[in-house]
Amino acid sequence: MPWKDTQSSRLRRVFLEGFSAMDIAEPLVSFDADADALSVRRIMEKKDFDLVGVRRDGLVCSYVRREDLTGGRCADHIRAFTPDDDLVPDTANLLDVVRSLAINEQCFVTILDRVGAIITLSDLEKPPMRMFLFGMITIIEMSFTEILRRRYPDNRWQELLSESRLAKAKILQKERARRGEQVPLIDCLQFGDKGWILTYDEELRKALGQGSRKEARRAVKEIESLRNNLAHTQEIIPTGWQQIILTCSRWEDNMEHFISQTPPIEEDAERQEALDAIEEEMRTRSEGWWSRLMAAIPELKELDNTPQSPVYHAEGDVGVHTRMAIEACPPDCDPDLRWVALLHDAGKATSTRIDDDGRITAHGHDRVSADMAERILCRLGMPEARRRRIVWAARLHMFHLSWQLTPASRLSKRQQGYLTHPDFPLLLEFLKIDSLASRGKTTKMDAYDFYKKQWEKEAGV
Repeated sequence: MPWKDTQSSRLRRVFLEGFSAMDIAEPLVSFDADADALSVRRIMEKKDFDLVGVRRDGLVCSYVRREDLTGGRCADHIRAFTPDDDLVPDTANLLDVVRSLAINEQCFVTILDRVGAIITLSDLEKPPMRMFLFGMITIIEMSFTEILRRRYPDNRWQELLSESRLAKAKILQKERARRGEQVPLIDCLQFGDKGWILTYDEELRKALGQGSRKEARRAVKEIESLRNNLAHTQEIIPTGWQQIILTCSRWEDNMEHFISQTPPIEEDAERQEALDAIEEEMRTRSEGWWSRLMAAIPELKELDNTPQSPVYHAEGDVGVHTRMAIEACPPDCDPDLRWVALLHDAGKATSTRIDDDGRITAHGHDRVSADMAERILCRLGMPEARRRRIVWAARLHMFHLSWQLTPASRLSKRQQGYLTHPDFPLLLEFLKIDSLASRGKTTKMDAYDFYKKQWEKEAGV
């Protein structure tokens, strides 16, 4: 088993998926649309609320800001929720929350497609956010260490560290040895020491978006300062906090990719051969190919017994749909497209339900499928960079149903971010494949044509 990849993936799931927007959100206080505006304003001033929701027929449908309530009813001052308000779902990870707050200094949280909570800058000080950020920095430090091991074998990195800092690392190593801990010298370096050494690597600086050594060292110092503030329960919203946290996120993401592009000291040829064999089965599909895939990935066996709604999937069960999706992939396609086709509905085996009226549903199967894909690909030894883009596409393969955009819709900043994501073309191409593999009432091909035009517009293709 590729232990380091497994460890990294576990940490990623804990810190990027284990915490959600609802862990730091506060209920959005709301009033009826007919409520007296001045009375509501007095309550807001007493509670120090900047805004509150406005209800119609018992449902929050808009909001008002305190400074707008100068008289009349709340209904006279309402503001509609728009893409610019950057609504986030209750399941959004905290990084998405940070991105939203960096734009608006507040974001609304939707629960079952209705706004029900709010997050403001002060909520970033809550324990879940502090744990999340500390976890991200921990993953960055692990990446520092791994890159040093791969780029500077035989401790050649020592030449790039000052004598005083190297001496402190050796003192710590000696002390740990005295306590019975035998650790390599690299594990006795401080966060700042590791970052300082890596700033000499021009290739890494470019991968992290840092143009100069000075700029990279400033970023290392900022992240180290954020870590120290987190460790000592100090405020984590200093001047420029948005840039610090987003830099932290970008570094964590890009370093994983950089590591995957840096050959490890020893290659596991056996695991690579197994991956190649599976990809060859999907590409050629010779007689018995599905049986051989099920032998290599036992989780696939359950798909042949998992029913689907005949309204949207008249082709048959999940196994049939999956095979049709793989068969729909062009011969010269991106190999990752076939993996997305293979695993995008893997979670339906456990998430499918048959209601009393016979209706078949599989709510949340996209998230379950992505988690299964992560575990399966990790077990098979899929390189980190490929595994992440496959899992990303599997997790978002239902995006067109949640966005529900029309030609007249205005894209939110988050949606624009998805459309310009480097892996969106993979997600878009799979939407087409998913459509080709579906029989019955489906609008997936229409959605593909629509979002292809949106992508071309945003990406400047």
